[in-house]
Amino acid sequence: RTLPEEAVSLLRSAYDAVDRGQVERAEPLLGKCIDTWNGMQMPQGEVASLYRLRGSVRMQRDKGADALADLNRAYDLATQGGAPEETLSVLQLRSSLYEGRGEWALAERDLGVLIEREDELSVAGPNPFLRLRRARARMPQQAYAAAATDYHEAESQLRTIGDKIRAVLTTTELVLALYGSGRVGDAVLAIQKVFNEYTKPSSNNPDDLPLLEELSRREAELHLVLAGQLGGGASPPSPRTLADADAEWRVGCLRLSVYEDQLAQRLVDEDRRRISPTSLEKTKRSFARLSGLESDSPFVTGLP
Repeated sequence: RTLPEEAVSLLRSAYDAVDRGQVERAEPLLGKCIDTWNGMQMPQGEVASLYRLRGSVRMQRDKGADALADLNRAYDLATQGGAPEETLSVLQLRSSLYEGRGEWALAERDLGVLIEREDELSVAGPNPFLRLRRARARMPQQAYAAAATDYHEAESQLRTIGDKIRAVLTTTELVLALYGSGRVGDAVLAIQKVFNEYTKPSSNNPDDLPLLEELSRREAELHLVLAGQLGGGASPPSPRTLADADAEWRVGCLRLSVYEDQLAQRLVDEDRRRISPTSLEKTKRSFARLSGLESDSPFVTGLP
């Protein structure tokens, strides 16, 4: 079916507003597109994509209920219209909306479908972040054993793709799932694994700095967890065990203090470099522009 020129022009205006991040302008334009496409009885897959796009815009405007209504309508149209790619695109958006709303069972459901069909999403292989998200959706539902399985798989896949920082971070989350499922011995082994590996991941990418800092904080907190494990048994701990618990507690507190001091110093330094860059930093940015690079790229500024 051929669209009239004014409908094509309307769609172009809507996409232009979305591309420019002008969400307040984009929402009514997409509404007009939806009305036009419905009125012309265009293919359901096309109408679904318009509802999905408006749902995305409404998410950006913090209009959660309206966004969910759009995404539910998009899902129904995409499935009825035999548009599998559109269906998966809707599920990716809707699952993130459910996560933001704390509707964990619904988020888990959508993520489960995405995991089952992940070969349709990418030719690159399994996506560890889908399993990581599902694990996090399962934890508030106290589905600890299922969450532990997802964490295990996500950790393995992250190691396979060489993302060592996120792999160790995932192990720190796995610890809680193991404790929750009653696998105390496995939880302690996972803690020791973090202690052995947390200093190994390294990166010269400034965007990885917050991840490395997060890893430092979680490693410190695990020392406190282990202290509680050692000293919090049903029977009174032996003097040796009590001493070990005290040592773990002291290490955890010290490392948390160091983490907080280093984080505060980094934020102060970054603010200074953004507001008042040195001559050398200005020169590096000038050379970057001459070389065709983005002068505000993290690799140029050294800032995340």
